[in-house]
Amino acid sequence: MGTTDFAARLKWATLPPEQAKHPPEIDVTGGLKYSAAVGQPVRFEVHTHAKTTWKFWIERGEAELTLADERPQSTDLRNLVLTPKSASEVHAIIAVTLFPLTRYARVVVNVTPKRG
Repeated sequence: MGTTDFAARLKWATLPPEQAKHPPEIDVTGGLKYSAAVGQPVRFEVHTHAKTTWKFWIERGEAELTLADERPQSTDLRNLVLTPKSASEVHAIIAVTLFPLTRYARVVVNVTPKRG
């Protein structure tokens, strides 16, 4: 727990609930583990429950991670597409910030060789 989390917890104890900032929640539709073949796109939806700042990146493995829709339906939904480039395990990290609090989700894709 960082200093911003600690400060937020102190405020939760002293402020009315509507004035205190609570950490953003991240919900990945379909879970956090997937399987795919090399080149097979994996689509998943990421929801939050507040207006937040989004970041996402590949931490491990070789893959392309993109937004499926450049104009998302709302500020609390992102449709992401992960396309593996090699047979390995790919880890995609999603960071959601409701200043000053940040929460993370790790999506893991087990990538198998392309059958063919």
